[in-house]
Amino acid sequence: YPVVVAEKGWGALTLTLPPVPPTSAQGPVLSEFSGGFFGSQIPEDGVAIIDNATPALAAQIKARGESQKGMRYTFDWEGQRLRVKAQGLSAHSSKPEDGVNAIAMLADALAVHNWEGTTAGNMASLVNELVGTGLYGEKFGKAAYRDDFMGPMTVAPTVLKQTAKGLELNINLRRPQGKPAAELRQQFEAAFSAWKAQRAPDATIHAVITEPWLRPDAPQIPTLLNVFSHYTGIKDAKPVSIGGGTNSRLFPNAVSFGPGMPGEVYTGHSEHEFITTKQLMMNLEMYTTALVELAR
Repeated sequence: YPVVVAEKGWGALTLTLPPVPPTSAQGPVLSEFSGGFFGSQIPEDGVAIIDNATPALAAQIKARGESQKGMRYTFDWEGQRLRVKAQGLSAHSSKPEDGVNAIAMLADALAVHNWEGTTAGNMASLVNELVGTGLYGEKFGKAAYRDDFMGPMTVAPTVLKQTAKGLELNINLRRPQGKPAAELRQQFEAAFSAWKAQRAPDATIHAVITEPWLRPDAPQIPTLLNVFSHYTGIKDAKPVSIGGGTNSRLFPNAVSFGPGMPGEVYTGHSEHEFITTKQLMMNLEMYTTALVELAR
């Protein structure tokens, strides 16, 4: 709500780091790094395993983690092997500002040490140097941009897992109008190439970038805005843009009407997805009225 007339284009970057030979290092080694469950969700969970860990290193990671708003960490020891579990807050990947990204935050907490010699160590470097804890891709070369109506492109790591090809990071993109897809792809690839030349020459990137969608002139928009204003009391309601994609794209002149209220946290695709009874009943009233008004 009030009515959606623009949706950001969806995109995905798949960054794969192939296995590296086992290290003979005597100090702490980051042997595993993983997190997230599916591509359209800001990850709530992340795990790092450190071999040859020390209490001093654990204390440093803990201190850095305690400075991160919204994060919780647990530390489990098995001899000199330390398992660090990170818990943030899940959210829809189109609204990363509503969540706390456990993958990005765990990488940041691990930055107290210079990890080298393992695929997981290289991945921690990649996340910190190209993504960071920001939401808008400011560290990813020249890729970041924004549109006055649709807002900024969001860049969110969502799934980090071991595959047959190596350690794979999936990054979810939601991009506004204002930059050609070919140019954006080139900027992502250029930044990644510069990074991998320093850390992982055999690393690969695969980019899928779709176009934004806009329907600002659909004829039913005034009716929907009037219905919304009548039931909510919000005057002078204006159309909005969202980061997610809806079925409106599949039909001529279609727009999205609800069910999320402006200013409220959207819980879709989170670990705690729900809708209140009050909001459900208001949706039924507005949808029924809209159908009657549009059918007249």
